[in-house]
Amino acid sequence: MEVDKVFKILTTDQWDAFQESGEFIGSPVDIQDGYIHLSTAVQTERVLNKYYADTRPVFIIEFQSKEIMDLLKWEKASNNDLFPHLYGRPLHLDEVSGTEKID
Repeated sequence: MEVDKVFKILTTDQWDAFQESGEFIGSPVDIQDGYIHLSTAVQTERVLNKYYADTRPVFIIEFQSKEIMDLLKWEKASNNDLFPHLYGRPLHLDEVSGTEKID
């Protein structure tokens, strides 16, 4: 699938820890599943509403590095939509290309 950026939604604690350590190994669900769940721009709103409806603030973190894009695996979700997943490595703070806080 061709996209030029992907997004990760983080809680305040996750975003703070990411900034402090310089890398993000994944949320508890990511770690359990064995990969980091990411979303396209279109998918981000659905993920936000489905999994983070009662969590505020959250941070939408944007990534568009070629290295990340080349490593993504596109896999079907239960709704048959293809989602980007990152296997085998953490996200790095210097790869963040944008952030948006949602209150």
